[in-house]
Amino acid sequence: MGVRIMMLALATFIVVLAGCGTTSNSVVLPQEGGIYQVITFGSSERQANQEALSQAHDTCEQMGRGVIVLNHATKYQGGLAKGDKELIQIGSKIASMLDDGILPINTSSPNDYKVVMQFRCE
Repeated sequence: MGVRIMMLALATFIVVLAGCGTTSNSVVLPQEGGIYQVITFGSSERQANQEALSQAHDTCEQMGRGVIVLNHATKYQGGLAKGDKELIQIGSKIASMLDDGILPINTSSPNDYKVVMQFRCE
């Protein structure tokens, strides 16, 4: 039974990677025992967490149930150190305020934060 779930999870992941006409940066993977895992990415920690919770709610709503979060982890994985990124953004905003011709630098990437959340529907 575990092999079937892994194959279903892999197939789901491939469909999401292929695009499937959506811009969502997340995937929901069914696991054994009625547990689901959602993996999301975002340019901010808040955005990635909101997307994970939204995906969990959507999954459970389809069954007429509510979400119970079992496990949650957020990881910053941006190309710049988190502190450096914030300093560059602040400096860029100040420079753009001082000189209207300078546009603020966007140091964010849609994959800066990764959230992995396990949940079940009750």
